[in-house]
Amino acid sequence: MPRPAIVWREYEPVEVADIDFQEGVIILNLLKRKQYPPPKHRVPLDKITLQSLQLYIQQEKLQPNDPLFSFTRQRANQIIREAGESVGIEKVGSKKLHNHHIRHSHCVAYIRMNNTLEGLRKLQQRIGHASISTTAQYLQFGLEERQETEDVFGKW
Repeated sequence: MPRPAIVWREYEPVEVADIDFQEGVIILNLLKRKQYPPPKHRVPLDKITLQSLQLYIQQEKLQPNDPLFSFTRQRANQIIREAGESVGIEKVGSKKLHNHHIRHSHCVAYIRMNNTLEGLRKLQQRIGHASISTTAQYLQFGLEERQETEDVFGKW
């Protein structure tokens, strides 16, 4: 079965005003599509992340139109690679460690904990896939874990 093409999304830099603390979301403006205004991607944030962002904004004395972070996607990749190297992880399979591995690991962990159609739909919304069939590819990891469990403990 051929692997699907990976779709990378490019967003406008996030400003402090793009965080809706009341609704608990960060609003990302997608750049890749040729639409104006650009489509908005609303990403839910958990309470701890919201509290951390609020504290960070206060400590840095950021204003609503200030960029939330002053580093690039490339710098984020560099930080992830350096962190991986510090614990002995330089590659995942044959590829260098990069930020998409963290996204993928999150999706696999999420689907293993929520291996239902409802869980799949929530994951789709959480990570912003336009098509549920793209997200459904993570179901194989939930099934893989079940198979591993059945191999060790027998069928349920």
